[in-house]
Amino acid sequence: MTDRAWKHNIQVMVEGPGHVPMNQIEANMQIQKTICKGAPFYVLGPLVTDIAKGIKGAIDMDNKMADARHKLDWEAQFECALDPETARRIRDSRKPEVDHSEACSMCGKFCAVRSMNKAIKSQVEMLKNG
Repeated sequence: MTDRAWKHNIQVMVEGPGHVPMNQIEANMQIQKTICKGAPFYVLGPLVTDIAKGIKGAIDMDNKMADARHKLDWEAQFECALDPETARRIRDSRKPEVDHSEACSMCGKFCAVRSMNKAIKSQVEMLKNG
């Protein structure tokens, strides 16, 4: 997407991989420098929960949450939440303007996950159709 934007003289800032544990920030920075081809980017820092402390097994639920977020699987996200009832209540009170199944309540139709999923799906279909 960066290359496509640059071809049209559009400035780009790349959002990082999401919240990463403290012990993985440096490695993520190095990887992003390569992937982003010099475009500015940011990495969301560690979460203020035990998940960010490197405790054995603690990141498993965080990884399940990341997978559920990628799939926009709201039920799985609620199951992984530290407080499922509150998460569900907040989500229900902040539904995006149209169909909220394909977007987060914060970004609506500009949801980065939704946009990436659509772009990947489009690329896969293009490759299938030759």
